[in-house]
Amino acid sequence: ITNNYGFRDDDVVLPKPPGVFRIVCVGGSTTEEGNDNASTYPNIMERKLQEWLNTDRIDVVNAGLCGLTSYTERRRINDYLELEPDLILYYNAVNDVCHKHFPPWLAAPNPWRGVLDRSRLLRRIFNRRLLPPDDYLVSFINATTMRNLRAMAVAARERNVRMAVCSFAYPTLSWHDFRARRYCDVNLREVWHGGPLYFAAYRQIMALYNRVLKRMCEEEGILYVPVAEHFIAGDDHFFDICHMTPVGLELKTNIIGAYMRDLLVGEGFAKNVSDSRDAFGSGR
Repeated sequence: ITNNYGFRDDDVVLPKPPGVFRIVCVGGSTTEEGNDNASTYPNIMERKLQEWLNTDRIDVVNAGLCGLTSYTERRRINDYLELEPDLILYYNAVNDVCHKHFPPWLAAPNPWRGVLDRSRLLRRIFNRRLLPPDDYLVSFINATTMRNLRAMAVAARERNVRMAVCSFAYPTLSWHDFRARRYCDVNLREVWHGGPLYFAAYRQIMALYNRVLKRMCEEEGILYVPVAEHFIAGDDHFFDICHMTPVGLELKTNIIGAYMRDLLVGEGFAKNVSDSRDAFGSGR
């Protein structure tokens, strides 16, 4: 069920009521996802923030749309700002990395490709070598995704709106999780344009992406939310390389929500009951 702005949430009230702190969650299917509207991470987080802070003046809007990348989100920044947010909260990466960046990276000249194409064993062991070296990828990510996020942050800042950006979580599978690793290998190849890449290489690239993201946030004064660093969970929390089960969404919400809670307390939304249970558990 979509709202008056076409997002998977309740209708957005405009003008924003006085005294309301509004968080607009931007991203692709990993923001939009949930068995129903109430089970998406923005909706879970809204309920938990209101419970913990003992207020109904927190409004969290799910503005995630399946398939969006930072390129399309940058073009839609005015749509998000039209919702009168106090904070734009960003969670995305997989659509940029897999749909936009893997194809040119895999097509780039590579002296390893001929050797690795002749041996399945070597291709698995040295799979990361099928992509360009780290310094090239860092430069590429900075010139594309980070440039888009910087532009969004500038547009938000011009409207006196803050921006927070989350690192991107992925399954942390053990060496003996053979079935889960095999499934992620197939999912990466068949759904996410992974080509000859294995899931282990995807994890390495996402870890690199998160490091680049953290540095960009430090340079731009953007709140960095370390979701991936706290999200240590396997295939019971994910049903593919990035989308989460209900238990995964709960953990993701707890991690992000703990940082949003601290931000809101700083804004004066202090909890009124000192012995109130922490709705976010040990999320971080």
